Amino acid sequence: MVSEAQVSSMHLSLDYAVGDWCRHIRQASPCRVIDRQDVWGEVAYRVWLPAKDAVVRARGVDLAALESVRPSVEQILHTTAAAKLSPGCRRWPGRHDMARSSASTRR
Repeated sequence: MVSEAQVSSMHLSLDYAVGDWCRHIRQASPCRVIDRQDVWGEVAYRVWLPAKDAVVRARGVDLAALESVRPSVEQILHTTAAAKLSPGCRRWPGRHDMARSSASTRR
């Protein structure tokens, strides 16, 4: 498993271009670079977070290569279980759905 220190050292030398996909470390989310600004030797980025449908500013140290993310076995098992349960959750009507269906059969 990759430690936080290893992730930090892996991305310090990376330079992202507009259109590149990377990972926003603090948001723990993939993101896409939509703007790059180099002001007084500091590089700042505007990145789009598709999971939140938001655009945020980020410094170079806040971003890491997508390859640096290594999911744990527990994360993979959790995601797999959630995907298996998801279709089953849609089959059970909610209380409001049952009330609506019984009202429509009375008419």
